[in-house]
Amino acid sequence: MPLVVALARVTEGPAKVLTHSMPAIPSCGRLVVGASADLCLVNIDDHWLVDRQTLLSQSQHTPFIGTELPGRVNMTVVRGRIVWERGT
Repeated sequence: MPLVVALARVTEGPAKVLTHSMPAIPSCGRLVVGASADLCLVNIDDHWLVDRQTLLSQSQHTPFIGTELPGRVNMTVVRGRIVWERGT
């Protein structure tokens, strides 16, 4: 599956469901002027090793411990504000 199709299915698709059930958030899932600018910046060329000690999730349960995975999140932006940045 092409990356652009996969991304649309996990971003645009769910956002469409939300906007139909919650009309107060009509701009979610889109990068347009006036939208809330909720996004995640990912380096698709980077790789990372899943390690229980470095997981940021409160849950440590994953079948991927010890697996190297492609793509690494560098920054998360919510409502236009950086809320997480790798290395800080």
